[in-house]
Amino acid sequence: MSKNYTRGRRCSPSVSRHVRMASWALFLPLGLTACGVTDPSSTLPLGAEPLVAPSNYLSWFGETEQCSGLSGQFDRIQFYVVPGVTSFETEIGPTFGLWSRIGGTDRIILAGAQVGEEMVVRHEMLHALIGTKGHPRALFDVQCRLTWKSWAEK
Repeated sequence: MSKNYTRGRRCSPSVSRHVRMASWALFLPLGLTACGVTDPSSTLPLGAEPLVAPSNYLSWFGETEQCSGLSGQFDRIQFYVVPGVTSFETEIGPTFGLWSRIGGTDRIILAGAQVGEEMVVRHEMLHALIGTKGHPRALFDVQCRLTWKSWAEK
C-alpha cells in the first residue's frame, strides 16, 4: 500500500488527488503565458520598476510586426526593468527578459543591462504579438531571427 504525503503530512489518496487537481487548476493558466518555460505571476521580480519605453522600442515593435506578419498594439505593453542586473531570478532560474499577459495587458520585464539589447526586447515583443509562450521555430528562428543563435547569423 502506498503512502501519500503532502508537506510531510500523510494524506488519504482522495485528499492528495484533490490537492493535485487544485494545484493544476491554479498553476496551469500561468504556464500558458510566459516566455520560454518561465511562469509569470501577478507579482513582479524583486526590484522591478516601471520603465518608460525608449523611443526606439516603437520602431522595434514595427519591425517585429513586419517580420512576423502579425499586428498588435504597442500601447498595451507595460515595460518594467530590474535595474543594475544582467539577469533576474525567476521560479526556474535566471533570465534576461520575461513576457506575460495579465488580463488584457502585456508586460515585458527586462534586466537592466538588457534594456538596450534589440534582440532581447524584440524577442519579448514577439511573445506579446503571438500571445503565448514557446518559441515557434518559423517565427523566432526563421522569419524574425530573435533567438541568440539566429540573431548571430543575421
